[in-house]
Amino acid sequence: GLFYGRMLRGMQDGCGDRAQLALKRIPDPAAPLLEQITSAQSAQGLIVVSITAQETLRALAACGLPVVFFDCATPEVPGAYDIVVHANEAGGYQAATALIELGHRRIGMLVHGSSNDPATAAIGEIARDRRAGFERALRERGLEPNPAWVRPSIPHSSSAYALTRELLRAPAHETPTALVCTIDEMAAAALAAAKDAGLRVPEDISVAGMGDVGVFSAPALASVRMQVERSGEDAVRMLLERIARPDLAHRKHVLSTEFIARGSIGMPRAE
Repeated sequence: GLFYGRMLRGMQDGCGDRAQLALKRIPDPAAPLLEQITSAQSAQGLIVVSITAQETLRALAACGLPVVFFDCATPEVPGAYDIVVHANEAGGYQAATALIELGHRRIGMLVHGSSNDPATAAIGEIARDRRAGFERALRERGLEPNPAWVRPSIPHSSSAYALTRELLRAPAHETPTALVCTIDEMAAAALAAAKDAGLRVPEDISVAGMGDVGVFSAPALASVRMQVERSGEDAVRMLLERIARPDLAHRKHVLSTEFIARGSIGMPRAE
């Protein structure tokens, strides 16, 4: 995706002429890959991206190499590893707050997870944090999140499109006037779904995303901006520091977020 493409570009910039970056997909289970890497001494350290399964995280943390976890769940084991992550809870809070300040009171959210089924979907830590910030913003202003409008979605455009169409089939007074998506690709799909349902954006419904990955849309997508390239550079820097000094204390680097208002959000429709 675009988010990880930008992150990898930051990692390449961080490596410069100091290190070489090799990409490997982590299999399930991860043991064969880790054995290959450690036995061949083909790597001095690992940057682990977007892993949420604790069993895999434990194996990676215990592999014997310096490790930086980027955009992952927090490992439930102690160890000499480092973490780079964005302020995801703050990002969800910022997006919801911006919509509430425009006058919205019926706000929904699509949360990326393992399925579209609210009863069974596994929601990773990053998505949970973004949803928690969203819900905190609502509750601080006396609004209770509507479970019918806060839905899990497989993080694919087709899934977000179908869920948005489903949300908008109800009578107008029973649908949200604004929708936040925990990743921008889903928000772009929600924009398309709203238009195909005969709605105007933002006159009939506002849509906001998270990631600010530069998805071109009409109207331009409001989004929570994240320091994507810098996060990749920081992950490389922290790994090189840990390789040089294995005795360093555990570090967690949290990058700030900022909500960027654009043409996809506006005041709620009059009813």
